[in-house]
Amino acid sequence: MNYQEAMEYMEKVGTYGIVPGLDSIRELCRRLGDPQNDLKFVHIAGTNGKGSTLAYISSILQAAGYRVGKYISPVIIEYCEKIQIGKQKITHKDLCEGLEIIKKHCDAMVSDGFHHPTPFEIETALAFWYFREKQCDIVVLETGMGGREDATNLITTTQVAVLASIGMDHMKFLGNSLEEIAAHKAGICKPG
Repeated sequence: MNYQEAMEYMEKVGTYGIVPGLDSIRELCRRLGDPQNDLKFVHIAGTNGKGSTLAYISSILQAAGYRVGKYISPVIIEYCEKIQIGKQKITHKDLCEGLEIIKKHCDAMVSDGFHHPTPFEIETALAFWYFREKQCDIVVLETGMGGREDATNLITTTQVAVLASIGMDHMKFLGNSLEEIAAHKAGICKPG
């Protein structure tokens, strides 16, 4: 798979849309060897300010000498911005290698009767795989939408959960009041 084929694949799987819940990401990551379990995380949810919060926290951790993975959504210029270590974006080579592995698992999942993972679930699994491969000390990641049922919430090794400002967003999925939306986003908070 080359970079153009990788982008075509991601465009094709875009037809699977948004499916809240953790079943598909859990199965996909299980087939990848649960890379998320070998990492530590700072997990950020909120309506506005997630990107700035991620930038501040990751900069502080980098300055302290940690090898920091960053999972960002959405991107500003190029697809590879989603997954970074320090200030370096994932290379086209690593992106293609990871997506080729993940595509095989997605195809096998469908053959086994599972739903095909969504683009966000594929990207999240790719980020976990890449950060484990590159031996990150800690990963700072943003939820895509909400928190409790967001693919990023598969993680269990959260060191710190951060809530940025919360407003009325994704109401079709998260609820019609600030309280309902906040409850979804607070779903990233783990015991302790």
